[in-house]
Amino acid sequence: ATRRSAWGLLTGVCAGFATKRVGQSAALIAGGTLIAAQALSHLGIVQVNWKKVEGLFTKFTDVDGDGDTDVDDALTAWQKAKHIMTSEMVPSAAGFSAGFAIGIVAL
Repeated sequence: ATRRSAWGLLTGVCAGFATKRVGQSAALIAGGTLIAAQALSHLGIVQVNWKKVEGLFTKFTDVDGDGDTDVDDALTAWQKAKHIMTSEMVPSAAGFSAGFAIGIVAL
């Protein structure tokens, strides 16, 4: 059981680190795109339908289906992802969760 917990911890750290880097890249791309769209809109080059942008954002981020994007959506997404990542390694699920947190926060 100790070996499986250590394996879970190691894989959790790796997954957490990768998730952090992918998340940072996605945030950079999304933020840069929104800044560019707003700048082009401000200059009168394009018109952005922000209501439609908001609707698309909510469609993809409203995980719990309550009509808005909030902390509950993040928690629901985390629970679903954790279930997928730990469903086959029950003895090491605690190690994986701890490692994932270390990978996100410390690395």
